[in-house]
Amino acid sequence: MNNIAETDFDSFIAKIKRAMENYFGNDYVVSIKEINKNNGLMMRGLTIMKKSENVCPTIYLERFYENYVRGDSLSKIVDELIEIFKASDDYKPGELEFFSNYERVKQRLIVKLINKNMNDKLLDNIPHKEFVDMAIVCMVEIDMPGGQSGSVLIHNNHICMWGIHKEQLIEDAMENTIRRNGSVIIKMEEMISSIYEKMSGEGGPKDEEFEKMLACPCGLYVLTNEKQLYGAATIIFPEVRKALAEKSGGDYYIIPSSVHELIVLPSNIGGNIQGLNEMINEVNSTMVSADEVLSNHAYLYNSISDTFSSLSIDTK
Repeated sequence: MNNIAETDFDSFIAKIKRAMENYFGNDYVVSIKEINKNNGLMMRGLTIMKKSENVCPTIYLERFYENYVRGDSLSKIVDELIEIFKASDDYKPGELEFFSNYERVKQRLIVKLINKNMNDKLLDNIPHKEFVDMAIVCMVEIDMPGGQSGSVLIHNNHICMWGIHKEQLIEDAMENTIRRNGSVIIKMEEMISSIYEKMSGEGGPKDEEFEKMLACPCGLYVLTNEKQLYGAATIIFPEVRKALAEKSGGDYYIIPSSVHELIVLPSNIGGNIQGLNEMINEVNSTMVSADEVLSNHAYLYNSISDTFSSLSIDTK
């Protein structure tokens, strides 16, 4: 919503809320909630809940407002939101009753790595464990209608309800993370090539210069998971760090691309730390969604001591 007045967004939200109340009637409660997302990003969520139920999906309205500013009519957006909520009827709240049973919940637990400083207020309310200058948090993966997947961030009130300690929660989530989503270490040129092939399509025109560039190994690796979702967290596992050290020939730099993946640079290739940090900040500010930024500086991994050094932006 760059350069869009907040009052315009408020007006849009008020119109959406009235339209939904008119459509769904008195048996539903339509609410607009301000939700603290990752990295302190505040977003507006629309919920439509039957008065006889206590669980409903949340749809964030920012992207719909951006479409509205680009020219979509209000009626088109309202129709789209109605269809989304109708589709969610296939996902009955009763299916979330498993959430009260920790033995069932823990089978779906995974961990996510987030920025500690950017989420200091959020971390007051969620169980977590520090990792270098970041934080490990836990989520429950949820299967949604249409083959979509969602997640629920675990808060302190959840572990109180389950009667467990945060140490058990984090241990269970760590055990599940690799089992559920695996880990993937891929050469940078192979990942770029895969993306390029998808963009150009089978049988599509090829850029010979681009393909020549891909044929020259750059020595970089990408670390993520099979879903390419919250894959940066795989670095917390010793076996993954060891595998990276073997591929990198020892020590390596970590470039935090986003919460979904990390870029690994072998230390023997060399690296200008200040240059790396400036590049990370530039990419974070121009190419990464605000709620997906992981860190604004690089890290150095020592393969002998199995430790990370945080290379702050002021490092020369």
